[in-house]
Amino acid sequence: MSQIFVIPQLGFVGANPCYPNEQARYLDFMTKTQWVIPLGVQVGIIIADSQPAVEDNDKLWYKLDSATGGLAVPVPFVYSTVYGQWVARNPREAVTGERMVWVGSEADLWSHDGGDGTDPGAFAPTPTTGAMWEADADFADRVPAGVGANIATVSTDYDLLPAAASGGDAQLRGVYIAKRTARIFYTP
Repeated sequence: MSQIFVIPQLGFVGANPCYPNEQARYLDFMTKTQWVIPLGVQVGIIIADSQPAVEDNDKLWYKLDSATGGLAVPVPFVYSTVYGQWVARNPREAVTGERMVWVGSEADLWSHDGGDGTDPGAFAPTPTTGAMWEADADFADRVPAGVGANIATVSTDYDLLPAAASGGDAQLRGVYIAKRTARIFYTP
């Protein structure tokens, strides 16, 4: 098992400190000491923008976005012997009742949040491949309305923005109610 050495950086308590009791001495020592793990020295964690070697499969990998310097994925990657690759679990559960509003093209939705851009209707997502999100067919041409048992969805098969009211051609925007697919993991 790997060890991580935590290096204390000692503070200064003064020339002749006088403490009323041992607890006060202990608190002063502890508050003036910093415990650090220097980047690049830690064992068991890799922070890099490139995929680690398979030999490092006993470590956690935080993938950096080379463009921004921040984390590319909000969770660490681990090497999966089941899938034979580095994987990071999406923090939002797959195949649940959660929905989100997506504004844009359906094709862009398929590559959102780590998806690979594959149409989930053509190729069913696996735990490591396919789209993370897809348009919820239950809401196709419908708008969510209200709450309660008696109000589910209403049809929108009428012109929401008549051309005459907008001074010309109607301007419509692609808006989808999206749901998570069966894909569970981010991959590099």
